[in-house]
Amino acid sequence: GRISLRAFGWLVLALTGYSLSDLAVKELVDAVGGGWPGGMTPGGMARAALTGVALNNIFLGLLALPVAVKAPPRRDLLMASAPFALCWMGAMLFLFACFGLLGPVVGNVVQSSRGLMSILISLALAHYGYVHLESRVSGAVWRRRTMAALLMAGAIVLYSLSR
Repeated sequence: GRISLRAFGWLVLALTGYSLSDLAVKELVDAVGGGWPGGMTPGGMARAALTGVALNNIFLGLLALPVAVKAPPRRDLLMASAPFALCWMGAMLFLFACFGLLGPVVGNVVQSSRGLMSILISLALAHYGYVHLESRVSGAVWRRRTMAALLMAGAIVLYSLSR
């Protein structure tokens, strides 16, 4: 179907927000760490990424505080979500370090390789019967996924070579 003008406006707003966020991550990591390659060590980049993530999460936590006070979380939900929260925190640390080292444009290009990894992981999950994590799909769907992953890999290579 066609996208409505209102939905398109929301889409543009969301994409603009994501882009500005990526640029802000780079600025934040540079500001708290002194900026790579201006003499910061890899350990310094790790500290800058950790500090940037902490500052970001403190800010977002303060914004969410009014909602959290009205609806305090249940202990069982907190325990069930803890592994996902830890994985998310790790992902954010690596994202901030990636943007700090490579910049937001190259960092996003490198991140697109996760599509290749997700195809390999989903193949393994389906093969070993973890259908509750990855349902079985037809060969045509796998071929389309593989073609999309190969096109993405080619785009990453072309972008890297163009620099």
